[in-house]
Amino acid sequence: MEVAPQLTEIWLKNITDISAIMLPWDQLRDCTLSDSMGMLYVLEHAKNIRTCHLDMSMPPWGRMPEILPYLRCHSLNALIIYWRPEDNRINEFFSSLTLLSLQNLEIRFLPRLGYHWYINLNYLSELRPTLFKFFERSSSHLIALTLSELPISTNQLVRYLVFMLSLISLDIEYTCGNRPDEDHAIDNEFLQYLTFDDTNHLLPHLCALSLRGRALFCEENLGSLIMSQHDINPQGMGVSLLAKLILDCSAPLNWHCREPPLFHRFV
Repeated sequence: MEVAPQLTEIWLKNITDISAIMLPWDQLRDCTLSDSMGMLYVLEHAKNIRTCHLDMSMPPWGRMPEILPYLRCHSLNALIIYWRPEDNRINEFFSSLTLLSLQNLEIRFLPRLGYHWYINLNYLSELRPTLFKFFERSSSHLIALTLSELPISTNQLVRYLVFMLSLISLDIEYTCGNRPDEDHAIDNEFLQYLTFDDTNHLLPHLCALSLRGRALFCEENLGSLIMSQHDINPQGMGVSLLAKLILDCSAPLNWHCREPPLFHRFV
């Protein structure tokens, strides 16, 4: 008997056992879930899934099984995750997953405002190598990456970007709930890593760049980054690839000691 022949999208929250629901797995293309283990079950059974939204903004639901499946998914193109710090299952989720066709990844960490709570969350120290290995396995086809409030430094971020040679769009946000230090700021070193030249080939196809957070860089490095993003046309002339730049700074830029406004936006 055919089950729901038109059903291609599901949106399920706070479901304790998704495996108990009869669904036409092969025809599903889009799913939204609130449980990371349920998401792994979907990816294991929905062989033609294209887009997954994982909303972990609510407290953890259910218990983590002792043994997780290790999945290599060939169909998923886009993964969007909203994740709150109370849910430490994010490590196991990324450890269990390889996405061989991933093109769009968005991870939004949802910190509490007003104090620097995450310094005492021990599992976050395990997240950094877990993400490194995930990106090593899954980012060869990635063209768009958004990381919002992720508790990793810009130096660590550069280690992830090395695997993303096809990346076209990069969106990084450090604006609330982060430690007031240089590790979580857009600094000169990070801009230099993004500057494309004869010795640095990081993100050679970058067309859209969005940086939001504390600014600890000077105008020369920003200008060098903008001017460096180019390609060579058949006539041998440099052609700018950078089509979109968004810069939101929560601290003054160091522009020759001028006194800029507290908040900048360049589009």
